[in-house]
Amino acid sequence: MKNKKVIILLGVVAVAVAAVVIMVLNGVIVLDRSGERLFENGLRWKGNEYVAVSGKYKEGKTVAKTKDGLDINEVEGDDSHTFLVVRSFLDQWLVVRDDYEIPKSGKITKAYWSYQFIEDEEFLKALEEMINKVRPDFEYDLQGRGIYEHTDRQNMKELYIAFEGCTVPTVYLGYMGEIDGKLYLTTSKGYNDTVYCYTIPEEYASVFESYLS
Repeated sequence: MKNKKVIILLGVVAVAVAAVVIMVLNGVIVLDRSGERLFENGLRWKGNEYVAVSGKYKEGKTVAKTKDGLDINEVEGDDSHTFLVVRSFLDQWLVVRDDYEIPKSGKITKAYWSYQFIEDEEFLKALEEMINKVRPDFEYDLQGRGIYEHTDRQNMKELYIAFEGCTVPTVYLGYMGEIDGKLYLTTSKGYNDTVYCYTIPEEYASVFESYLS
């Protein structure tokens, strides 16, 4: 009977230890509280310094906390922790390791558009060809609306891209989407309440349309 109780106790302990290990691996329990906040939303963690940057990302698990209690979260797909997300109760921001030079040209390897991350080769190839031809050819009157608003006339979405395998699309190209049934990409702000746009040729529009929601 005594041996049976010992075996049961050991089993309970083993299950408890396994549960704790799983929670640590999944970021539910965080043991690392070594992060330090730096000036202008910067971060120091594991001997690396990070600076704030704009981009589109999907948050992963919590890998550490700062000494003042903010979460340090992974960016999904970035096991190297080149990018991280610092999250407070009300806010979050993206940071990148300060010794990493974000590629600004080359082959487009990821895009973020219409609330989705896109790595489809046909889409990226069409986008790469198109941006080399972009010239403003249409001035659109917003008539008091924001370009981001979805209305009967317009459905425009932010477009970000990443080059050469960068895990986070950080290069902002403008708003791309439909205005009066045609696809456009904004190029710059116009006078008063207008924006300049590029009319996307049908050969590219036919590729992009299926992603617009």
